Amino acid sequence: MVDRAGSLIDAGRGRPPAPASRRPPLAYGSGVDAGQLITVFLTAAGLGAVVGLERQVTKDDTTAGARTFALYAVWGAGAGYFGERFGG
Repeated sequence: MVDRAGSLIDAGRGRPPAPASRRPPLAYGSGVDAGQLITVFLTAAGLGAVVGLERQVTKDDTTAGARTFALYAVWGAGAGYFGERFGG
């Protein structure tokens, strides 16, 4: 749709559409920097492992250790990535 000034507006909301730089890419894999993504997931796994190791060393009850915390940290990083990418 076009308003009276001649600029495009979103048909359902009456406001201009978001600029292309703020919209998620439409094709799978486009706009994803693999190196940055790997760095984020490895950082999450490393920090989770450090927290898990600290917990294993200081507590007698080792129900959750380095592997568990690393796995949860990677799951959290994945949830954050998909939430940011797909607007969840």
